Amino acid sequence: MRNKIVTVKYGEKYSYKHVNNLYNMACKHCKSQFEFICITDDNNNLYNNIKTILINKDFDLESYWWKLCIFDDVFDSQDSIVFLDLDTFIQNSIDNLFTLALDNKITLPFNEDAPFNFYHDTNPLLKVSYINSSIMIFKGGQHKDVLIDFLKDVDANIVEFFGLDRFLSHRHFNRLNKLNADEYYYLHSSDSNKINFDKPVCLMKGYHVDLPVYKKMEEYFL
Repeated sequence: MRNKIVTVKYGEKYSYKHVNNLYNMACKHCKSQFEFICITDDNNNLYNNIKTILINKDFDLESYWWKLCIFDDVFDSQDSIVFLDLDTFIQNSIDNLFTLALDNKITLPFNEDAPFNFYHDTNPLLKVSYINSSIMIFKGGQHKDVLIDFLKDVDANIVEFFGLDRFLSHRHFNRLNKLNADEYYYLHSSDSNKINFDKPVCLMKGYHVDLPVYKKMEEYFL
């Protein structure tokens, strides 16, 4: 099966429930055949239909940097990968996203389409982030050099880039391809009345699983 929906769960920020929720949303809103894969350090309590790949802890990464594992040798060039963060919501059909996997490109949202100050850093000490890696669409087996580049000096890259979005923006921008804004929208945790029911994917900001907006989104889309 060549269509793959992939997510990463590491540590305790998200639980198995969030992986299972994302799987349920994918099943509800995707008519194409797909394999759902979770790259994780803990596969306990995940649904049996979710394929798990254990994180390679030899990489010695931290926190959200474990997302780089999606670029390791775990997929081949015939695989169309749709990566989704665990704080995204699938609201409508995402079948079209599989068609956007291009050779040697990573298709993802550009921050020029984000509301003002939504993903725009105000800290002058931080590098500017031009993209949002909550959604990444690509062909498998073509981007391991991104991981290798980061692993050359993990500590220095963590300090310099403070997140995968900035690392991709400044070290691998030429391989990035803009995702059409019709495929997603942004929702701040304080704006639960601004849910856009027409867009396929919701990207959340200020997200926390205990906030009322998460429960509201669960009611609508699970």
